[in-house]
Amino acid sequence: MVDLTQINLATEDDKAYQIDRWAKIFKANTWEELRMLTKDNEYMQEVTKSLFNCKLNPQICKQCQDWEFEQKLAKMDENYKRKLKEEIVQLEDISANLKGQNSQLQDKNSQLQDENARLKAMLEALTHNQN
Repeated sequence: MVDLTQINLATEDDKAYQIDRWAKIFKANTWEELRMLTKDNEYMQEVTKSLFNCKLNPQICKQCQDWEFEQKLAKMDENYKRKLKEEIVQLEDISANLKGQNSQLQDKNSQLQDENARLKAMLEALTHNQN
């Protein structure tokens, strides 16, 4: 966060990254002051042009902001859809795994039922032989 009233307290790091200069740009009172602050930095010049264009034609500026917002929404929508697709794939994998486990359990259950029937038959045979 930059406090525009405290530009004079900028550290050497702030100056190295031109944070103090950016702060001065947003604090500038005239277009000439802006041109002087940005004369050797193309990024700062682009910001200044944008500010100037917004002052000249706020309707166009609003349209640009709306377009940027729509682009961000579209990107968010794409990301959301991509994540949903990834989750669907994961859930399909889990479902397939569970179906495989279910099939194994059904096979095991069938084996246990067969074993149970065999043991019952043996018990009946033993009980019948004792009588």
